[in-house]
Amino acid sequence: MVTLNAQEEKCFALCQNGSKDETLISCSEAKVSHGVCIRHGQMLTNGELRFRLNASDGSAYIRTQTTEQSEGWQSPHFHKLLKETHIVEKGWIGYAELKDGSPIVKRFGPGDVFTTRPHVVHNIFMATDSVIHTVKHGGQPQPLMTIKKADWWSNEDSNILKRLVGKSFPSKISLSSSLILDNTPINEDKKYNAAYRHFDTLIWQVPAWSTGLFAVIVASVNSFLISFHSSLQGSATTQQSINLITVALHLPIELFAAI
Repeated sequence: MVTLNAQEEKCFALCQNGSKDETLISCSEAKVSHGVCIRHGQMLTNGELRFRLNASDGSAYIRTQTTEQSEGWQSPHFHKLLKETHIVEKGWIGYAELKDGSPIVKRFGPGDVFTTRPHVVHNIFMATDSVIHTVKHGGQPQPLMTIKKADWWSNEDSNILKRLVGKSFPSKISLSSSLILDNTPINEDKKYNAAYRHFDTLIWQVPAWSTGLFAVIVASVNSFLISFHSSLQGSATTQQSINLITVALHLPIELFAAI
């Protein structure tokens, strides 16, 4: 039986559901033995409430919610290793990232999911009475006591993004129709791979019989032109007929070298 201190008892008492299939882990044991801790707070930037579950490898779960009196941008930042997957539970949120010196802004509603990328400066706008779930993942495991700074960074690009997007969210931007940002490398790779596969099919996977058929047609036309030209001038040459067909079909003469 786990012994909980008075503070932990108050916290756990609100979450207990009477299940007999588990043994509670105290907050101190979770932190010391497993590198997992909780932290809740209200942000001074926009008044949003954050309820966190953090691990020593940098991964985390955060429930962020606003009230009817709170809304606004968070602080622009980037991560060197971590990715952040955001899930909109209620209301809507805005997202902005800096690409080539220009902000790309999107709006997401209930059920929308998107993931940020390392080294990309981004920011979240929390609308009034909204709830999102954020999962941080992709960090490197390290002992809890050796962590000197979380993977959260700000630079000059962060200030640029903050200045460009302003204090409010652009009203002309409607809900995004895509669950994944259109400008993410994964989408660009998919588009490139699809185009490459199509190009590869056109070049390398054309049936051999179509090449042979083309050669037969060209040879037949060439033979006809030889006969026709010879009947007219009496001294036509094969080379002259080849010149005729190349001119007629706009093809390089080298194409007939193997015919």
